[in-house]
Amino acid sequence: MEELHRFINRLDSNEKKYFRRFGLKDESKGNSQTSELFELLDSFENYEEEKIENRIKRLKLDKQINHTKNYLFGLLTETITWYHRERFAGLNNAYELAKIQLLEEKGLYQEAEKKSTKVIKYALEQGTFVDRWDVLGYSIQVAFNNFLSNKKNETTETNKLLDAREKLLHEMNRFHDYDSLLKQQQIIIRKAMQARNPEDLKLLNEIMENELVQQVDLATSPEAKFVFYTLRVQYFNIVGQREKLLVEAENLVALTQNSLSSKFSTMNKLWAYSQLAQALYFTTQWDKLEIFLAELNNISTHSTTESIAKFSYHTQLAVALLDHKKDATALKKLLHEVKSKLLSTGNELRADVRMVVTLTCVSGFVEYKEYKQAIDVCEHFLTHHDSGVRLDIMLTLYAYEFISHLELGNMVYVNNVTQNVARYFNRNDYKGKFETTLLHVFKKISEMQDYSQHKKEIQKLKDELNESSVDTSNTQHFGLLAIVNGFLDSKLQKKK
Repeated sequence: MEELHRFINRLDSNEKKYFRRFGLKDESKGNSQTSELFELLDSFENYEEEKIENRIKRLKLDKQINHTKNYLFGLLTETITWYHRERFAGLNNAYELAKIQLLEEKGLYQEAEKKSTKVIKYALEQGTFVDRWDVLGYSIQVAFNNFLSNKKNETTETNKLLDAREKLLHEMNRFHDYDSLLKQQQIIIRKAMQARNPEDLKLLNEIMENELVQQVDLATSPEAKFVFYTLRVQYFNIVGQREKLLVEAENLVALTQNSLSSKFSTMNKLWAYSQLAQALYFTTQWDKLEIFLAELNNISTHSTTESIAKFSYHTQLAVALLDHKKDATALKKLLHEVKSKLLSTGNELRADVRMVVTLTCVSGFVEYKEYKQAIDVCEHFLTHHDSGVRLDIMLTLYAYEFISHLELGNMVYVNNVTQNVARYFNRNDYKGKFETTLLHVFKKISEMQDYSQHKKEIQKLKDELNESSVDTSNTQHFGLLAIVNGFLDSKLQKKK
């Protein structure tokens, strides 16, 4: 029932209107049980199981509730899919061809020809590979039938269509060659998320040196061009060539903006904009970054997955942009919006994306001394995280939680966090000099009452920590150094 409520809760007003008009068709007197259950669940903004069950009993829907629930879920899925049929590759085109076939079966050839001209033109200009393949197949059949019935155009028209489909088949095969390279690249990237090794880099270089990835002219379809630029964007991102990354990201976005943009999904467009925004951030082009972040935020989304993707892509760099502009008011407002989104739908974010957004949000709250907010976000992540979360990020969040509790004077929680960090090190067998010193710093700082009386000791702790980080080749945690150093400096300067 909760999944059904979530489904209904996430429909927009137009989708609900369409469902009431075309999905809930009932000729019986009064409302059907399906309609009553829909309206009942729609009336609850949040899922309240006990209240919903009581309402179901009062409406006498409980006797067949499992059947009604399953039927409503299926009906919703079918109706809303149909409402969005133009967005699903192949679905709308197949339906239009089916209507044409029906008209022909009924002998309405003139009407079928009128309709087919429009459908074929759109599919060939804007359709996917599947759309174009289907309409060419249909056109070949029509041309062949015309030839058999009245010798119209002899075989010329049929041969032209066969040549067009052979050319399309060549484009499809070339696209799959690109797609194969992209899959290889993605496997290496995912495997190398935590530590890249020479063998991984060798394989990535071999993919990059492939002739297909060196000459854009070989990408003979919009789909292949999209993968061409994607391969190059991801490679230059990995090897840190920021200027080249920017060029390829600009090409990728330009491709999604041209007249063929309908071939690309909303997710592809969002991803392209996110890569360009990231490249502009790396090259500190703040004015352009603001423009493209606004464009990214204005891309229309049609599903929860798309809206979450837009939220995560936009948020990560919007925080950095507002921080650069020193717009504290707008940044604090954004941080609270991000917190609300993370607490309500954070579990639905991809693990690595959620991790980055969480870290961005927490660091922002700590910077603006909103420690309670930082603790709430940390706790939510640390108690609802996936097993595959990067361990260095886990410790960074622990560090921010430690600092926040310390600044608020929550000493019991400070000690708890310190113990969690110690257990974290033992569980993952981290016993390097840096980790040992870091834990020592946490314990010593938590024992101090008046920092002004311990300046020398704090400076000594800072020196020890920096000395221990000189050789960080065997640790994942050196990214913590700047955070802890900043915190120690604030205590030396008697600041929060």
